[in-house]
Amino acid sequence: MSIVGACAYLFGRDARRAAIRNRAFVLDRHDPDRISRSTRRAFAVQVANYVDLIRLHAASTALIAARVAVPDVEHLAAALRSGRGAVLATVHIGDFNVVSHASLVRGWPIAIPVENLRSPVVAALLTRLRRAHGVTIVPIGPRTFQDLRDHLSRGGVVAMAIDHDVQGTGEVHALFGQPARLSTAAAVLAARARAPIVPVACVRTADGFTAELQPPIAPGDRPSPRLLMRALLPRVEAMIRRHVDQWVMFRSVFVDDDVAQVKR
Repeated sequence: MSIVGACAYLFGRDARRAAIRNRAFVLDRHDPDRISRSTRRAFAVQVANYVDLIRLHAASTALIAARVAVPDVEHLAAALRSGRGAVLATVHIGDFNVVSHASLVRGWPIAIPVENLRSPVVAALLTRLRRAHGVTIVPIGPRTFQDLRDHLSRGGVVAMAIDHDVQGTGEVHALFGQPARLSTAAAVLAARARAPIVPVACVRTADGFTAELQPPIAPGDRPSPRLLMRALLPRVEAMIRRHVDQWVMFRSVFVDDDVAQVKR
């Protein structure tokens, strides 16, 4: 693990505790050494993510495309043939910034909603870096959903993570058999726009990244966010279980049983 990652692990007490708690529901909670190793690796991955975000600004589109493998690209192509765009639903695995740029250079205009940070300076810097090569960044606010629906209506792609309920408007769903507060924004957007959902994990590999696209989830004749979440969550669980060492979620996802009202 990098020195910076090790320092982040040691001194980021709240983030470390949240990451350990999250993993306790995925891994064997009676194996604290395995949970600790996984958490340390996640901190190292996150440090690498920030380094790559800075490098993106200067990287050529050809280099980005070469570093990101998309073996199941047909799944996204099939979703886009609906004519209503596509919603990429993901969790914080690997580095989505790199993969989103690779999607753009392959000809898929992509928009990403982002939370408003406390520091305007940091927010402006991250937005400038993320907008490199033309990624559309949509700050979360009153017009977010309309802007994203407009993007989908033009045949675009919207990427959203479900393991961070930024606005506190999500719902409690069962994840790994435990109540977890999740963002339903991807499911709500897909239902309102009647757009397919394509689950994706953006995984770091030895020589770059792989975008693991899954078959699209169709919204159906009567789109329901709850039904879309029900179809999505087993795939999300499989993503996290397969790449738990790259799950860079440093806020607690799971909630206490006594305050949970799980949606079914």
